[in-house]
Amino acid sequence: MEKTIKIVVVDDDPNILFATAKGLRKAGYEVFEAETGAECLELTRIHLPDLIILDVMLPDLDGLEVCNQIKEANLASDPLVILASGLRTSRDDQFDGLLFGADDYISRPIKSEELLLRVRFILKFKETRQELKQENRQLLEENRQLQNEIKLLKQNQSKL
Repeated sequence: MEKTIKIVVVDDDPNILFATAKGLRKAGYEVFEAETGAECLELTRIHLPDLIILDVMLPDLDGLEVCNQIKEANLASDPLVILASGLRTSRDDQFDGLLFGADDYISRPIKSEELLLRVRFILKFKETRQELKQENRQLLEENRQLQNEIKLLKQNQSKL
């Protein structure tokens, strides 16, 4: 059984929020909607999403700060964050977003097809990253076992 991907969409513009959530649901994702940074943080704690699409300019908290708080929380779901803005779109704005921990930065307007492609791409990135972490853990365990075997062999040799 394949896991349902959970996405939190955060935007204070109800039209953008509705359209984004509708497109993601149509693509088969489980979507939770928030209009403020505080709502985003609460939904993130409750639902442990895989991805958060976060407006940079929100009425209560700055999207950059929300992103930073999410990344520092070290949640079990390790959500990816895509920042989005129609006003703060300069290279410096995008750079700042990445410095605050965002995994991607979207300048609006964006076609729904492009958004879905970017969502699929970043989720594939997350899946690959998780697979690599698992393989790394396995390799570290194998290495530890080999080190213990070598240690035992050396001890046995010294007894001879």
